[in-house]
Amino acid sequence: MLKIIITTIFLTRSKKTLHLLLETVHTIKEEWARVVVLLFVALIFGAAYLDSNKPVEHYFDVFLEFIGALVLFLIVEHTIKKLGSGISDPAELPIKRFIADLEKSKNELIILDTVLESIMKRNDYRINFGNSLKTAITINSSFSVRILVLDLKSPYAKERADQLGMGIEEFLKIANPARMKLLHLKDELENDDERCRQRISIREYNISPPFAMYAIDRNAYISFFPKGKKSSDSRQLYIPHESELGQQIFDFFYSKFEEIWQKNSKEIIHL
Repeated sequence: MLKIIITTIFLTRSKKTLHLLLETVHTIKEEWARVVVLLFVALIFGAAYLDSNKPVEHYFDVFLEFIGALVLFLIVEHTIKKLGSGISDPAELPIKRFIADLEKSKNELIILDTVLESIMKRNDYRINFGNSLKTAITINSSFSVRILVLDLKSPYAKERADQLGMGIEEFLKIANPARMKLLHLKDELENDDERCRQRISIREYNISPPFAMYAIDRNAYISFFPKGKKSSDSRQLYIPHESELGQQIFDFFYSKFEEIWQKNSKEIIHL
């Protein structure tokens, strides 16, 4: 609930303050049943936790993050779609379109996700992603790439496995090969063209990620981590940077990315 309040306050800093507030209230009114159910489930779980003598810290935090993310996404998604800002909600990450847009990008690619498994698992996606990346880097001398992936040795790997309904060993069988393919792709690009060297940075984070983010030139796909689904397979929030509202929302998520990049991640040096 605190996240909802903070996000709503942040969003109302735009010139459309009154309109946004009214739309938020209207959305809550329209969706009150689902919001109440989610909060009720959270309260039941909270009561059970308080009555238990056994600590379930990680699971408790994961559950509350899940409930908070759903409520936040529900309110923000329905509200901003009504403001004519160009923001949309595709059912999943449009990988082919994302790769095509990357080839035409001019400034920056930033990604925050678990291991980019959806792109790395398919040869055609991985090859096209690498070609688009190389094109963007070689054409634009200032183009930079920053990618944040999960530290698979951290406790949050188990947390992510739980969210996906997997055991940790099953999760690592998927995550480790995807991570290796990403790092091999980086090496291949840097060895193939010296212009790619020092332009691709991949770091691993060791916190519970608040969202997934795929952004090209400040146009971003944002998603959360719903139970039982990969972020790329879940509903996205597409935020174009052209509108004033899009700029403010993107800046909010971008600042969170920067915070993780600076404070909660380390460079991956070796395969």
